[in-house]
Amino acid sequence: MRKKYTVAAIAVLVCLILAACIVELEPPPPRGPWGQPVHNGVVYGQGLGYGGQVRVDIELTNGIIVDVVFDLRTETPMFTRRLPNALLPFILQANSFDFPDAMAGATLTNRGIKAAARQALLKIPGVTDADLDF
Repeated sequence: MRKKYTVAAIAVLVCLILAACIVELEPPPPRGPWGQPVHNGVVYGQGLGYGGQVRVDIELTNGIIVDVVFDLRTETPMFTRRLPNALLPFILQANSFDFPDAMAGATLTNRGIKAAARQALLKIPGVTDADLDF
């Protein structure tokens, strides 16, 4: 009787081992450009510009920046009216906010935009300061 239980236990154990070997493992989830899990949707952040808070809304598809909306109404229009048109192509091409501070002649506003972008991107699960290149 004891021999039957031992044989049955061994048979069950062998079946479990074989089942574990046969089960297909799911591939890891895709990763975005910073190594984080891919994010889709809009994230936003705020940073301090020359005249006050600036806001940046960043739209991502599969972890890639596809659009950026700048809210610069606290800034001096004379310096910032051309800023979105100057920065957007660069940001989309590079998939980054790593642009020169004085790119459009509004250094403090540019720094506010970078701070807002950093705050926004850090809201993505898995993204850390070390992942951002600006």
